[in-house]
Amino acid sequence: MRALVFLLVLLPLLARAGDSRNPHLRRAVEQLSAHEDRAALASLEAARTWARNTPDDVAHYHLYKGLALAGLGQRDASVRSFETALIIDASLTLPEGASPRATSLFREAGGKVPEPAAPVVSPPAAALPSAALAPSPPAPAPRAWKAWTGGGLVALGVAAVLGGVLAGLASASTADDAQSAPSVEAARMRHDLAVKRARTSNVLYGGGGALLAGGAVLWAW
Repeated sequence: MRALVFLLVLLPLLARAGDSRNPHLRRAVEQLSAHEDRAALASLEAARTWARNTPDDVAHYHLYKGLALAGLGQRDASVRSFETALIIDASLTLPEGASPRATSLFREAGGKVPEPAAPVVSPPAAALPSAALAPSPPAPAPRAWKAWTGGGLVALGVAAVLGGVLAGLASASTADDAQSAPSVEAARMRHDLAVKRARTSNVLYGGGGALLAGGAVLWAW
């Protein structure tokens, strides 16, 4: 698994070595991909002495040598090799996915290392107010007691008005009897009774009207 990962990391180097006619350079890259850093250094030494090297071949020789030395933990020698490669070609870059150690040493030598892409963070979903998340209160149940109470008040009002009518009739009858009383004393007593019945009638009229009005309001509300 480790060899596969390193091979994927060095695929750009393999492609570049394939463009070169130097067979030792390509062999060194293959050895680097297999973590054979010491063998790669031997192949790179043979690549350095190859008679038909171009300046680009020489620059990549030093770049690959810096990678091999970084893999072997030779920090200072790796930095010097990277510096030499950058003197020949300042545009050289490490392959994407190079090891953290090689990347650090290449940066120390003055090489340009692309910054890792910032992770994409999805914006948080808009929070709904707690009032919107709370369940809606249930609809109030119809108040049947109002209808019953209103009906009862209307019935009492009707009864009171009827009582007032009866009391008024009784008061009028008693007043008539007072005029035909056989004596003054009897006339006075019947007159007083007529007045009481008249007052009772008025009270019943007033109370009955109030009960009818209150019952009608509750019935309609």
